[in-house]
Amino acid sequence: MSHKPQYTPELHEHADEWHHHTAAEGLPQVEHGAKPNTVLLFIAFIGSLFFVGVTILATYLYFNTYTATLRAERIENTSLGEDYRAYRDSSYKNLQEGYVWLNDNAARAGQVTLPLSTARERVLARYQK
Repeated sequence: MSHKPQYTPELHEHADEWHHHTAAEGLPQVEHGAKPNTVLLFIAFIGSLFFVGVTILATYLYFNTYTATLRAERIENTSLGEDYRAYRDSSYKNLQEGYVWLNDNAARAGQVTLPLSTARERVLARYQK
């Protein structure tokens, strides 16, 4: 090294009035917290640990429930199912009730669908001959 270590000199100042106690104050008090209550500290630690664990578990469960609900609303929605049910009901109604053109070509050819009950009767009559 190129230089000697240097230290800050110690300063000994005169103590303030606050540090001096008079006889009117009585005997000095015992030290506060000199002997910790380990059982109470352990109970407080376990209580804190339990509280943090329950908070984390509640947050986790809430997050999973919330995301499952969101996923069901956004991804697994029933809008396509509603369209299908409307189509199914109208098709079933057309099969049960009346005469319907299949498409434009069938309409030009004069082909229609029969009600299901009429078609059933015609098939049975044909096989009874």
